[in-house]
Amino acid sequence: GTDAENYTDASKTAEVTFSVGKAETYTVTGITFEDKTETYDGTEKEVTITGTLAEGLSVVYTNNKGTNANTYSATAQIVFDEANDVLSKNYTNIVVEGAAEETPDTLTATLTINKGTLVAPVVDTTDLVYSEGMKVSAVPFTAETKVGWKWEAADAEELVVAGSNTFTAVYEGADAENYTDASKTAEVTFSVGKAETYTVTGITFEDKTETYDGTEKEVTITGTLPAGLTVEYTNNKGTNANTYNATAKIVFDKANDVLSKNYTSIVVEGAVEETPDTLTAILTINKGTLAAPVVDTTDLVYSEGMKLSAVPFTAETKAGWKWEVADAEELVVAGSNTFTAVYEGTDAENYTDASKTAEVTFTVGKAETYTVTGITFTDKAET
Repeated sequence: GTDAENYTDASKTAEVTFSVGKAETYTVTGITFEDKTETYDGTEKEVTITGTLAEGLSVVYTNNKGTNANTYSATAQIVFDEANDVLSKNYTNIVVEGAAEETPDTLTATLTINKGTLVAPVVDTTDLVYSEGMKVSAVPFTAETKVGWKWEAADAEELVVAGSNTFTAVYEGADAENYTDASKTAEVTFSVGKAETYTVTGITFEDKTETYDGTEKEVTITGTLPAGLTVEYTNNKGTNANTYNATAKIVFDKANDVLSKNYTSIVVEGAVEETPDTLTAILTINKGTLAAPVVDTTDLVYSEGMKLSAVPFTAETKAGWKWEVADAEELVVAGSNTFTAVYEGTDAENYTDASKTAEVTFTVGKAETYTVTGITFTDKAET
């Protein structure tokens, strides 16, 4: 004051303490808490406020996070920061712009996590090669395919084939409820490689020996080929006496692809390494033994000058038998006759030499009457 000079210096300075009442409300602006929609992917989702809180404030969330597909009613309560009283020492409570009257310091939002869409499984075909009796249940998915995919029970026991296959897979993972129903079933198409070799067992092709009789002979495999296989023979048939080197090649049946669609080649048990699909055998047709010719004596009656060449064989005697040339002009007699016959049929080479010559004995009946001519017996008178 104007009279300051009249006071001591020490008394002209004073420390004054006084109290200021806290303001009733601190209003928060520029903060929003908006609904958010996500899609399930197995990771945690959250909804948070946008905007920057003033120093001295913090946010307390409830139910603002989730992983499973669902609807989450979240709250974001704005509170004084316990670690920073820059505002809490001056204000009693908080009002957030946009908050409901009943909860003025709290904003609400909905976090929606929709069901996800699964990626269809993929078969691991790296070493997927056909094997007999191979079932769908043995077909693996790739390491990248989400764990939980399985083959549908109805398909799991089905047999696969080499080439293209299509079967149904279903998702049964622990989080299956978080995916759309449509995406939890997938038609999966995959290719199975052909197996290298189909091995044929229980089939033999053995040497066979026959004797010539004018009919065709053959050597064939024994045993039953499975469906889808057939046999191609070479040189396995013959009629003439000879030795036939036969082969039996086992091949896929063009009319039935039950095996050819699953296998690349054939190996026959017992075949040689050079021709693994082929068996060999020898068909031997030995020379036959001719039955000796028989003379037809039904009407065989002696006549003067009757030659052997006129003596017939029975109808049952094999065509080709003839009287030996040296004997053909010989005269026969009533009673027993023995002459030589030889076989000269077109298939003569197919019979043993010994059986192509026969001593034939036959009987010629006596003629009924011998007529004498050139003889007279006249009456004669004497004295």
